[in-house]
Amino acid sequence: VYKRQSLNRAAENFEKKTSDLSKLHIVGKEKPKYKKSAVGCLEKCPMCHRICDVDHNDKPGSPEDLHACHRGHQHFGFAGIEYYQTTTVCLDHCSNQKDEDVWYKGGEKTTWGQLKKEYPMNKWDYSGIPAELAIKLGRFKLAWKFVGRAICENHKLDYHEDFEKDKRS
Repeated sequence: VYKRQSLNRAAENFEKKTSDLSKLHIVGKEKPKYKKSAVGCLEKCPMCHRICDVDHNDKPGSPEDLHACHRGHQHFGFAGIEYYQTTTVCLDHCSNQKDEDVWYKGGEKTTWGQLKKEYPMNKWDYSGIPAELAIKLGRFKLAWKFVGRAICENHKLDYHEDFEKDKRS
């Protein structure tokens, strides 16, 4: 009985607070600031398409105000990236790349280091992220098992779950 009363009281408080919030209107130049603070950054990593998790309210517009995925980049497969001249999806990730690693952009051979210098990647911070963070947490592996096949079908890629194949040594 006590728990039920507590839950009822919590539900009533929630309804009262949300109805109070619906009356709140922020206008003028402050609105984008509060909206960005509430929603967060919506920029996606140009390579893995993971959404930026940086709080840009600290130093807006400064050189240190770069986008990043501090909680780990997801596998390239989520962005539909495949191996060069194949239809095999790549399950490596941004955090595992070295500046000298070879990449192909529009059929042209380049390196990861060169790609990071070009727009839009030059607006992202790829340093200081533990290379195995996403792998150790396993959340992206699990997510890939649920949605990977559909992503591959959408990009006309060959689906696989061999994460070790894509792990660079």
